[in-house]
Amino acid sequence: MEEKKNTVGIFFHHVFVIFGMSIIGLTVNGWLYSRDFFGYFTEGFAMGRDGLPYESIAQFLGLSVVMALLVTLLTEDIVLKKVMLLWRIALLLVLCIISCITFAAVFGWFPTDYWQPWAVFIALFTVLFLIGFSGMYVKTKVEDKKYEELLSDYKRKQNKEDIS
Repeated sequence: MEEKKNTVGIFFHHVFVIFGMSIIGLTVNGWLYSRDFFGYFTEGFAMGRDGLPYESIAQFLGLSVVMALLVTLLTEDIVLKKVMLLWRIALLLVLCIISCITFAAVFGWFPTDYWQPWAVFIALFTVLFLIGFSGMYVKTKVEDKKYEELLSDYKRKQNKEDIS
């Protein structure tokens, strides 16, 4: 029962982190690419003078839930337990890109007849995903090192007690 509680907490943590980062990304996008500068990047969200419609925020929350579900299922050993983490992360990348493209196309986040915003979207998503993955990788390595040191200390103490 404890495992389910923890998994649910992890899921909601992922939802709010992904949603928060999405809103921050939209805000930065609105500042950098106003309608006057690159109108096709922000046309679907009416960013700029009119702001971001509530519908778009709700859509991003929906996408955040989908992506958090994917992250939780693939990284918390819920599905594909015996598959190497690298392959699960690669699958996660592909599924997240597909989810983002689906949401962008269904909700008309930017015009489908312009290839430039789609290329920028996929490139930025991939770069940001790789940055996040790198952070996760470094965190995992640091934690592994910490636990290895704790295990070594424990084994040393056990050997001293056995000798005494």
